[in-house]
Amino acid sequence: LNFQSTLANSGTISFTGATDQITLNVTSTTTNSGTVTFASNLGVKTFTGSVTNTGTWTSSLLLATGNLIFRQGVSSSTGTFNAGGATFADFTTNTQTIGGTGAMTFAGVVTLSDGVQPGAMSVTNSNTNTVTLSNTGAATLTGTAGASWVQGANSTLSYAGSTITNITLSAAANTPNTVNYTGATPTIYPASYNNLTFSGTTTGTVLTGTTVNVSGNLTASSGTFIGTGTGTVVFNGTTATQTISGAGAFTFANVTLATGSTFHVNVNRNISISGVLNFTAATARQLVLGAGIDLTFGATATTSN
Repeated sequence: LNFQSTLANSGTISFTGATDQITLNVTSTTTNSGTVTFASNLGVKTFTGSVTNTGTWTSSLLLATGNLIFRQGVSSSTGTFNAGGATFADFTTNTQTIGGTGAMTFAGVVTLSDGVQPGAMSVTNSNTNTVTLSNTGAATLTGTAGASWVQGANSTLSYAGSTITNITLSAAANTPNTVNYTGATPTIYPASYNNLTFSGTTTGTVLTGTTVNVSGNLTASSGTFIGTGTGTVVFNGTTATQTISGAGAFTFANVTLATGSTFHVNVNRNISISGVLNFTAATARQLVLGAGIDLTFGATATTSN
C-alpha cells in the first residue's frame, strides 16, 4: 500500500492477521487521532514523513529490525504509543526527533541507521514525558557507526537493555534530562550524562577502562551502582551542587571531582571507593558527607589532586 499524500487517521487502521505481510509506505506526513494497530511481525511499514500520534498506536508485535521505519521522526502527546522495534533511517535529512508530551514505549531494538544523506544519523529525544526502551537484551539501542542519540531538555530515557552499542550517547548538553538504566545488570555506557539513575535489581556497572561523566545527580534507586578496575565516574557539574543519593548502594572504583570551583558533591548515601579519589585542579572541590553517611576506602585506595 502506497500513500503519496498525507495520511490522516481519526478512525481505525488495523492489520491484525497473524500472517499479515502487507508493505505500507507513506511518503508524506502521518497524523493519528484514532487507532493504528500492526499485530504482525511481517511486512515493512515505512513512514517517510513525520508521524504525529494523539490517539492509540500499537505496533508492539512488529519487532523485526527494519520492519517499522521512521524517516522524519515521531511524536506522541496524548493517548498511547506502544511500538515494538523501530529503525530511524535518514532520507531527506539525517536528523530526527522523538517528540511530544506523552509517554512512548519501544519493546524491541531501536536502530539508528544512515547511508542516504552525508554525515551521521542523529536522533534527539525531545519528548518531555518518558521514552522507554523496554527490551532487556543486549544492544537494545544500536546503530551504524557514528550515529548518535541525543537527550533533549526535560527528557527522560528509561533503558532496560543490558548494553548500548556502536552509537554516541549525548546526554549532557541539554539540561535537565535523565537517563535511567532499569535492567538487572546493565553496563553503564561510557558517555556524558546530566542526571544518571540506576534502578535495576542487581548491578549497574562502569566497566574498567571506561569513563562516565555526570554533570547533574547520580542516583541508585535500587541494586548497586559499581565501578570495576579503572572504571571512573567524573562529577563535572558547573552550574549547581550535585548529589549522590538513593535507596541503592554505591561501590566506586575511581571518582574524580571536576566540578565548578564554587560547587561540590553532596553524598546522601554510604559510598565506598576502591581506587582513586581525585580532586582536580588547584581550586578547592568538596565531597560533602551528609549526617551519618560513611565514606569507605579500600585497602589500596588513594587520593590525589
